[in-house]
Amino acid sequence: METKYKHTSELLAEKTNPIIDIFFDFAQMKNLYRQGWLQNGISKSDCETDADHIFGVALMGYIIAREYHPDLDAKKVMELGLFHELGEVFVGDITPRDNVPTEKRKQMEFESIKKTFSKLPNPQKYIEYEKKESPEAKFVE
Repeated sequence: METKYKHTSELLAEKTNPIIDIFFDFAQMKNLYRQGWLQNGISKSDCETDADHIFGVALMGYIIAREYHPDLDAKKVMELGLFHELGEVFVGDITPRDNVPTEKRKQMEFESIKKTFSKLPNPQKYIEYEKKESPEAKFVE
């Protein structure tokens, strides 16, 4: 998996506060190139990262939900948009060209999320997105 820098968790010499650990896990999203872009010949200098993608999904999800889907909670859509790619923290951005079956990819991403959120007592927001338990989670998908 191509990234800008080494995994941010490697910057921590030892275990720290769980919030700091999670910050470094999430910071990895700034380093992870969108692999589909690279596979389609986009240069690294022009390539979107997972963090860029997450920001766009959260912002556009909020605007579209607010303007065109008044039945949805736009803030919840934005919140779930922020979480929707965090399963890639440890497994990377797996694309169809990687030939990983969908169920296997989902399980790998879920294990990645559990690894990150196991540092905290309540990973409900990501689990809500992953299980598509709400209309907002289905909308973000």
